[in-house]
Amino acid sequence: MKSLLSNVFLFSLSIVIISCSDSKKENESNELKDSVSFNKFIDKFKNGNTHRTGTYKISKNKRDTLSTKFGQWFWYYPTGQIEQSANYNNSGRLIGQALRYYQNGKIELIDNYSDESKLMEQKKYSEAGMLTSKFVEENKIIYKEYYYSNGCIKSESITRTEIVDLDNENYRVDTITRMTKKYYYLSGVLYTRGEYINDENNGKYSVWDENGDLVLDTVIGKPYTN
Repeated sequence: MKSLLSNVFLFSLSIVIISCSDSKKENESNELKDSVSFNKFIDKFKNGNTHRTGTYKISKNKRDTLSTKFGQWFWYYPTGQIEQSANYNNSGRLIGQALRYYQNGKIELIDNYSDESKLMEQKKYSEAGMLTSKFVEENKIIYKEYYYSNGCIKSESITRTEIVDLDNENYRVDTITRMTKKYYYLSGVLYTRGEYINDENNGKYSVWDENGDLVLDTVIGKPYTN
């Protein structure tokens, strides 16, 4: 009889121990689980006007707490006029369109980001509303344009980056940058056209006078060889 009671007691005790152990593991598992919350944020100037507003994404686990911007954010001048707006993805990185304004309310800058947070297009404007520069990246080719205050184009360039040596064994990639660039007179007449490698004149170079007559046509440097 004593042996039977002893066995029952040991069996009951083992159940209690296992139950406590399982409960502890469950608690530890819950502590390690990530938690995510979204908190609205607003900051004000001393005059009471809103300075910036948006949403923070708060990510927590047992070891860290990470706070990142999420969704649409706005910034304002002390007068209440909007200064900037931007959109952030789930990782707190810029995506879509971001805008910056002058205090007179006119747009100063338009940035367009890819879903991977890469700047793909940018336009800058003067306070008078005139386009001053433009940047576009498309199919790994970069296009840039700059403008005079009268709206006429001042310069434009096309840039390509080429791989000239790929060493997979040593994780090394050697590249060169090829660019074709044009400058214009204020009247809009083409002034120069040059070819560049790594920002140095290398290739055909031509110059025109203000009447559009060609005055120089030459080749600078040597063709690139790897």
